Amino acid sequence: SYNLSPKDFVSVSFYNGQDYLDQSQSPQAVTTRGAQSTNANRTITDLSDWGNFGSSIKYFRQWSDRLFSDITISSSHYFSKKDLGTKFDFNVLDSNAVFASQSSKSIQDNNVYDFTMKLDNDYLLSSKHKIGFGVWFSNISTDYKYTVNDSLTILDKNQTGFHLAAYVQDKWKVNDDFDVTVGLRSTYFDPTKKIYLEPRASFLYKLNPLIRIKGAWGNYYQYINQVTSENVLEGSRDFWLISNSELEPGSAQHYILGAEYETTDFLYSIEGYYKNINNLLEFTQRIVRTSQSRLTSLTNYETNFFKGTGYAEGVEFLIQKKFGALNGWVSYTLGKVEYNFPDFDSGDPFPANQDRTHEFKIVGSYETGNWNFSASWVYSTGLPYTAPESQYFIELLDGTKQSYIHVSEKNVNRLPDYHRLDLSASYKFKNKQFNGEFGLSIFNVYDQDNIWYKKYDLSVSPIEVTNVSMLGITPTIFLKLNL
Repeated sequence: SYNLSPKDFVSVSFYNGQDYLDQSQSPQAVTTRGAQSTNANRTITDLSDWGNFGSSIKYFRQWSDRLFSDITISSSHYFSKKDLGTKFDFNVLDSNAVFASQSSKSIQDNNVYDFTMKLDNDYLLSSKHKIGFGVWFSNISTDYKYTVNDSLTILDKNQTGFHLAAYVQDKWKVNDDFDVTVGLRSTYFDPTKKIYLEPRASFLYKLNPLIRIKGAWGNYYQYINQVTSENVLEGSRDFWLISNSELEPGSAQHYILGAEYETTDFLYSIEGYYKNINNLLEFTQRIVRTSQSRLTSLTNYETNFFKGTGYAEGVEFLIQKKFGALNGWVSYTLGKVEYNFPDFDSGDPFPANQDRTHEFKIVGSYETGNWNFSASWVYSTGLPYTAPESQYFIELLDGTKQSYIHVSEKNVNRLPDYHRLDLSASYKFKNKQFNGEFGLSIFNVYDQDNIWYKKYDLSVSPIEVTNVSMLGITPTIFLKLNL
């Protein structure tokens, strides 16, 4: 960042983050289902690679005591790749001679590119009114490709579109005790050739110097759809596609109401929320493939997108200590997220993949001199999942056998509860040229084995269930410099 003048300011930022996860398994001897005279060495490939890259430049200008503007130009790229595969090398029992091999492989590759230009302005109309207004242009492109065995393409979508938006809002101080903010955002979205209106409003009312009541309401649209790709056997994943006339933009209506009691030392807060969600998307393949030839004729995968609705509701409690060298906060959330896809499965409502009934957090921070020590602990209900319950085979007229999986009701099962402890220590320093901070943080200090999802292998007998775990204990050394 750099001050061009007392009224002009420019800043440039970059971000690059990438994660790589290898959960492959080395060859292991197994007995194949229905094969009494052979065994096999099985090799499982499970690779995940995802990340973000972003950059932006921002220019701020103070035109007068009443008018302020900033222009931002930014670009970003999100990518995600999932590589799954299983290979069997068959051999005669008590022999190392391999006489046959069988393998399967799937690759999912997803990219999201975004280029945005926006102009934001603030105008002080009076001591009681602050007007915000601006325009926003974004060009978005997404691509998603899902292939099996290098030859069959399940999905291949490559789309580009832009949206152009304008907004205005008024922060109105009605009196010393009552603040109201109202606004409207209008967006033209090119892929659907439609205009979407997003009205919003919020308020803050002081009952007395210590007690406040607050509330908010708003209508929101999302022009890049987060699609849930259901995979009962290997864990569901999300991928991103730009909306269009068939896969319409997701929308939600938010309602929030809360109260706060705040002194110089403590803050006590309670907040209830309700969110009504429309145009949810799920992609599913509830089939089991027996051979490459049958796979290509099973279905048109473009029709495997299902549309649904949902809601999220809950209440949050917070207590915060604000004084002294030792401070922090404790929070508890009781929540529920439920979806309904009328044309999918039984059509009954079910818990969403991110539904957590209970979540408890405690955060503490202690400062002494230039040192800061902090700790946080979180405990929450395990996430829901769908599990296969049985597998059966049907012999077709041509003599081949088709296998089918009977699964549980949608997300009727729960993973074990989630909990972890994080610790960190940091030191702040400065000199004439720059200032900064360095330190050490430890994620998941006691190395809790939190389950991410379950994998089911139906190719072996008995069916093998594997718990895929989240990140274990992870130390990180960091350094921040401000020039």
